[in-house]
Amino acid sequence: SRYATVYEAEPEGQGLPGGFDGIAAGSEAETTQAAAEEETAQAEALERYTGGNVDYLGAKDKVEVADPKHPNPNLAPFLDYVTDISGTAHGVAHAYARLKADTSYTAFRGDMVMTWMTFADFQQFLEDSFSDWAAIRVLRRAIRLRLVAGTPPDGWEALVAWQYPTMPSVDEDKEQGALAKKLKNGVALFREQIGPHWREHFEQLAEEVALARTLGLPLSILETAAGAPASKTAETQDGNAA
Repeated sequence: SRYATVYEAEPEGQGLPGGFDGIAAGSEAETTQAAAEEETAQAEALERYTGGNVDYLGAKDKVEVADPKHPNPNLAPFLDYVTDISGTAHGVAHAYARLKADTSYTAFRGDMVMTWMTFADFQQFLEDSFSDWAAIRVLRRAIRLRLVAGTPPDGWEALVAWQYPTMPSVDEDKEQGALAKKLKNGVALFREQIGPHWREHFEQLAEEVALARTLGLPLSILETAAGAPASKTAETQDGNAA
């Protein structure tokens, strides 16, 4: 809670300073063996009481206690620095360590990417060290108790997979645009974005789109890029349906 600056005087000798148990420094009693032993015992008792964190001051040492009302202008950047290096030790970038998004979109996005690399490593570690082990045993029990319909194929244990949370979006419009380009160019898969139930997702989506088309609902998926209604089939330049 408090701190002070100690200005040490020139050392005049070795040993403990006087003053314990009313023994006056420089008196004849201090020079006796009994007084020295008593002084040492008093000092050791003090050290035990404080856990050993004791620093003895000489008679001429000077102590200046800092004014508690005096602000330290370097405290805030120092605490930010400590927070940053503590987060770095755990693979957590600046924005996550401070819980402050005080940078540009690009910088914050970089913080997210670096941090989610750490999260992905931890997810993989969790999967390899525990999740797969637990899932296989649970499923084996379910198979043995006939709680699972049918007989799983040989080597089904290697097919166990997990779907973890993904990195959230900062600017949904930008990221959806980038994702659309990846899907169009074939460098991304719907399975990667939707998960192992992507077929069921498409079937449900087709059912909903068909109903929306029947009811004439204004959904963007039923429109062209220019906003015109999209037909079920596209016609080629020679008039044939594609």
